[in-house]
Amino acid sequence: MERHPVILSIAGSDCSGGAGIQADIKTISALGGYAASAITAVTVQNTLGVRAVHAIPPEIVCGQIEAVMEDLQPVAVKIGMVNDIQIVHVIADCIRKYSPEHLPGTDGCPVMVATSGRRKLMTDEAIEEIKKELLPLVTLVTPNIDEAKVLTGNSIQNIQDMLEAAKQLSHSYQTHILIKGGH
Repeated sequence: MERHPVILSIAGSDCSGGAGIQADIKTISALGGYAASAITAVTVQNTLGVRAVHAIPPEIVCGQIEAVMEDLQPVAVKIGMVNDIQIVHVIADCIRKYSPEHLPGTDGCPVMVATSGRRKLMTDEAIEEIKKELLPLVTLVTPNIDEAKVLTGNSIQNIQDMLEAAKQLSHSYQTHILIKGGH
């Protein structure tokens, strides 16, 4: 019997089901994969925006990742919302320890800016640590336009700006970049 590929999503929980772990599970399942998850935060949100974020303790995030890695041995890990520096360290340490085959990293960019425009899904320190610790480890970064602006420090107004930002990020982190338009 053929085994479905196991994909681990490390992300926040979106109670409205439109993003985060819930959206990842739907997508992975629809594409024929087996979805496993490690929840980094619980959000209070709906289609109108994010109202609150509650971080899961780093040792619990680590425990979730280790439990999945040791038992299910995912072929890929997708990283979504990572809202604080300790969780960035936990994820980076686990990636180095378990070396999954594919890392469509960060959403496949750790989510920094929600499509609703809310900037503070993570601390400024976490953003800097993601740039230093996680981005060099992943095989694909898929920031939305607002996240690409944060990562590059540049304005993005059109497709040419998106291409330039993608080239800059690809060069900086030696990885593949796909900048999404968002909404």
